[in-house]
Amino acid sequence: FAFDCVYNRESTENRAVYFSSADDLVEKLNDSSIDLAPNASAMSEIANRRYRWETIARQYESLY
Repeated sequence: FAFDCVYNRESTENRAVYFSSADDLVEKLNDSSIDLAPNASAMSEIANRRYRWETIARQYESLY
């Protein structure tokens, strides 16, 4: 689950479950039709591809 804002949509590649308020979050947490397994897999893949230290360090090196 991620708060619905431009930064979170960018960093999760529009693949998270987004909420816009506390009530919306509670509603989504209680929604048993939301399948979190694919979401968890997608977030793990994105994190491993974009946010590992090796990737970030390589990006900093190319910047220099």
